[in-house]
Amino acid sequence: MPTFRPAASWSVLDRRLLTTFPWRSRSMPAHVCIKLGMPEPASEAGEQECRVAHVLCRGCLPDHAPEGPQEPHRPSGRPQAGKKPATLLPTGAAPPASRAAGSLCSLLLTRYPPVPQRLEFLAPSVKTDEQKLGDMDMPQVKCNGIHIEIESIGRDDDPAVLLIMGYSGQLTMWPNSFCNGLAAKGFRVVRFDNRDVGKSTHLMDKGQPVIPELMAELMSGKQPQAPYSLNDMAADAVGLLDAIGIDRAHIVGASMGGMIAQLVAANHPAKAKSLVSIMSTTGRPGLPQAKPEAMAVLMTPPASTSREDRIRSYIDGFRVIGSPEYPATEAELRACAERDTDRVPYEPAGLARQLAAIIAAPPRNEVLKKVRAPTLVIHGADDPLIPVSAGKDTAESIGGAELVVIPGMAHDFTEAAVPVYLKHIGDFVSKVEARVRST
Repeated sequence: MPTFRPAASWSVLDRRLLTTFPWRSRSMPAHVCIKLGMPEPASEAGEQECRVAHVLCRGCLPDHAPEGPQEPHRPSGRPQAGKKPATLLPTGAAPPASRAAGSLCSLLLTRYPPVPQRLEFLAPSVKTDEQKLGDMDMPQVKCNGIHIEIESIGRDDDPAVLLIMGYSGQLTMWPNSFCNGLAAKGFRVVRFDNRDVGKSTHLMDKGQPVIPELMAELMSGKQPQAPYSLNDMAADAVGLLDAIGIDRAHIVGASMGGMIAQLVAANHPAKAKSLVSIMSTTGRPGLPQAKPEAMAVLMTPPASTSREDRIRSYIDGFRVIGSPEYPATEAELRACAERDTDRVPYEPAGLARQLAAIIAAPPRNEVLKKVRAPTLVIHGADDPLIPVSAGKDTAESIGGAELVVIPGMAHDFTEAAVPVYLKHIGDFVSKVEARVRST
């Protein structure tokens, strides 16, 4: 292929971004291959490219890996009959938010953060006699041609809140204390791994997009072609609700998850009781971009693919984009980084596919005019990744939307910030639910 060169008109930061990352497909590290029971890469020259054909599910290793890229094996989708999901999750370190970004420059944040392996349960903050931690279901459902890993918190017959995480973020990035808090307010909370992250299907057969080429197409006025779209990811969310028998839900999304939530509310209105868009954007051209100091840290890949280097990179990144008035402790950040690093194997190509979906997505201002669901837009006044102007633009694009700008909040979900999120989101969905019941 011809050598890619940034356009002369691009900023220094854009040029640095496009020349820093190893965008081309990479062989999996030897230690991951061994863990998966696969052959190690034959040589640096890539005579034998090693692909992940199976993703660890609940810590089980495959006996062998079939040749070539295949869809990971997935267990049965529905919970056992008569078995209720657990009301409460283990509490402890609260996961930070994803690294999704709303501006053109921010979309290049492909540092490929840790993609986790096993969750260590801590004592729940509250228990009920009816439902105990040990009864917690973590089923998978099949929808839209893929398998989605979900967790359901709360009673099955409570009104549902669907949580959609952002770019590169697993379902564990929604703090357990936040999920428990919504459940305590009388809601069934469903969180899930988006396609290409966590324990949901990784679409290895779609390859790894070359991000600079997609950016070059976008800047030249062409429409980039991604392996899948944000609309496809919205269809995943809708299919998930159908698969677990939920007719309507309050749709809550953060960062890229906010973009997906917007599309659910706009294109699948029968599914959305309400919309909550957090630290997200419409993607309108001309919105302010991420701050260079945030980009400078996040665009730097880990020093190596070792566990400790990826954990350190995770912590360093969130120290920069974290909330100044609601900071995470060092112990909290490390616990989140270790959890997410260890939950499933490291698979950066899937993150590139998610990023391509963001890059290829057209602005949503016009489609958001179709939204009729009650809408709440939450944005941190100090968000260095998706500036608050993007939140204001989102609210202005949706008729009747409420906008809450939180001073001292940036681009994360810390334990210190959970009470703030619970107040605004909990009060909003409770108000909407009361309105629904009265009609």
